[in-house]
Amino acid sequence: MSENYKWVQNRKCEFFPCHKGVKEEDFNCLFCYCPLYMLKDKCGGNYKNTNGYKDCSDCILPHRRSGYDFVMKKMGMVMEVGKGTFVITDNGNVCTKAEDANDSSDVICSEAEKDNAKDNNKSISDDTEFKLKDVQEELEKQKDKK
Repeated sequence: MSENYKWVQNRKCEFFPCHKGVKEEDFNCLFCYCPLYMLKDKCGGNYKNTNGYKDCSDCILPHRRSGYDFVMKKMGMVMEVGKGTFVITDNGNVCTKAEDANDSSDVICSEAEKDNAKDNNKSISDDTEFKLKDVQEELEKQKDKK
């Protein structure tokens, strides 16, 4: 089976190539707008903070031929963040949200916060703190429970 779906190039784009560091013949335009941006510092890419904004202009990871595989390994987490199951806080913690949480200020990330939430009658799961490497494993467990 071919893997043409993993790679596309648009040499007619006025910005092509938009990042330096990848040979033109290997430049992958599939993820022109990186879906990992929302993962903040957990994206795995080479970014910098510029005036309070995430600047990915030096990142070539999604634009290499292997970019598809790199991005797909993290898409489970992107989907969970999108659904609100997980929140990535400004300090880089990957946390679950209390069931009645309305925004990222209501995330549960530490034992002290978990105890405080229980004292305030918030309905939360027992496993409320996740390390990034454990997120995929946790998602698989949740899938198996359903």
